[in-house]
Amino acid sequence: MDYALAHALSYNMTRVHQVLSFYNINCQYMKNLRKRLTSNAFINIPAELPIMSSIGIWHVHGHQMECHARYTPSFIPGAGHVDGEIIETLWSILNIISPSAQGMSFPHQQELLDYQMNDSSFQKMIRMASSLKRKLRAAMVGAEDSLATFRALDDGIPDDQRNSWLKQEMAVMRDRSIDPKAMNVFNVHMAKAPSVKTIKISLLAWEPAAKGCRGSVTWIARGLLLEQTQITLQMELKEAGPQCTERQLLLFAQHRNRLSGEISSFLADALSYLGPGYNTDSDEGDSQPLDEDGWDGRLNDKLPVGPLDGRAAESIHLPLPSALGVQRCRDDSLEWLAEQEMQLRMGQANDTLHELRLALADKAMLFRTNIRHSSSQAMSSRAWG
Repeated sequence: MDYALAHALSYNMTRVHQVLSFYNINCQYMKNLRKRLTSNAFINIPAELPIMSSIGIWHVHGHQMECHARYTPSFIPGAGHVDGEIIETLWSILNIISPSAQGMSFPHQQELLDYQMNDSSFQKMIRMASSLKRKLRAAMVGAEDSLATFRALDDGIPDDQRNSWLKQEMAVMRDRSIDPKAMNVFNVHMAKAPSVKTIKISLLAWEPAAKGCRGSVTWIARGLLLEQTQITLQMELKEAGPQCTERQLLLFAQHRNRLSGEISSFLADALSYLGPGYNTDSDEGDSQPLDEDGWDGRLNDKLPVGPLDGRAAESIHLPLPSALGVQRCRDDSLEWLAEQEMQLRMGQANDTLHELRLALADKAMLFRTNIRHSSSQAMSSRAWG
């Protein structure tokens, strides 16, 4: 590669002041190019000739995320998009002869491939004019749409922000030939939503040291985990239905017994955070909709906690601030506890959304690899999975 590049840059380069180099692995190849050629006594590249390294659109999306901004032609002024310049675009054309080539000998396969490639090149030559005309029309329409979208975005940006971005763009374009990492400013930086663990660590670091407040974050986190366990148990009971086997009934009884013990421990610690007005023996309230503030307003006077019956552990309401209601939290000065629960619930929602994204990505990959190419009705129909 060094030999080919050096000889290409030494031919008819009188009026060429800058070179744009495309290579599939330019992110690695260009790192020590000057150093290798400096120590080579047979080939060289003029030191005053700047080389702008880039990676084709087809390959750059298979690299690391950092390579996109550093080497994509989209961020190089004057670089155009070329369609069909790489051999990989011919794979779909060669697929038509793959069934015929499977049973051939090696010389016959080579002859067939040569014939197919020669025919492909001939078709490109005779259809070049119509192809360029079609692509030009599509490019003109795409340019108009892109310009309209760009203007809509540009009109919503303040002038000072636009000027700051323009100065930043000029600076990185000037420095990119020296250090491609300067192009990292074009990367999209999306901070990951904080998880329950991250929020819990943050809350524990700022947990108030006043009497009765220490350990509140851990207590609320226990309550949220118990709620998840209750929901899981309810789903399992609903799925099992009334026709349960003795083994299932035993497992449910053990699960309820264990859950009841954990809830008892949780309720015993509630007095430390909810105050002396909390009563563990209050009756369980009826299910009512949330109030206008999004809180469970069933008990402004009493807590929605039922008796500790192990047979109904999954239906016991836990005395979290969201179950007390806004007015009760204000009267008992528990706003700080409600704020902690709100933040932990946000982390819980972030974790759930992350797991949902992973599940969707996993299913999409299964569809692309297994389902789409399946030949059986059981795998390719909607009855799958």
